[in-house]
Amino acid sequence: MAIMECWECGLETESIHHHHVVPRCRGGTKTVPLCEPCHSKAHHRSKNMETSRFTKAALQAKKARGERIGRPPKGFKVEAGILVPNEDFPAVRRCLELSEAGHTYRAIQAEPGWNLNTIRRVRVRWHDPTIRSVRKRWNYSTKKLLEFVEEQKRLLEDKLN
Repeated sequence: MAIMECWECGLETESIHHHHVVPRCRGGTKTVPLCEPCHSKAHHRSKNMETSRFTKAALQAKKARGERIGRPPKGFKVEAGILVPNEDFPAVRRCLELSEAGHTYRAIQAEPGWNLNTIRRVRVRWHDPTIRSVRKRWNYSTKKLLEFVEEQKRLLEDKLN
């Protein structure tokens, strides 16, 4: 690591923070090198630059742009900001089909011929909380899941065109 000089106090150190003069969430791109103590002072001087406020503002801006926030639901991955089915999708779909048919958690876990644990040929057990979260997320409805997939496909096509 290179030794740099703090823009504020002149201290030469390897531990330099690149402080955004205008916060990134407000469109800032330029930085100044600050040592750790000076960087801390810059963020807490008048309580107008709290990290939590910047994080909230950045998340709101991301949401306003229509970008995904948070971890994708089971059976999906994020591509170009859009949710697309991944290798777990068939298991999620089958789980919902069995739920609609009135199967219990145990029956879903051990259904012969389509065991959720072997769909991907991976020894991963679908525990009750996993099944519960899948059922709750899609409101026990395969139709809602498939409508969501079609909507995401349209969004991805629109974004790529």
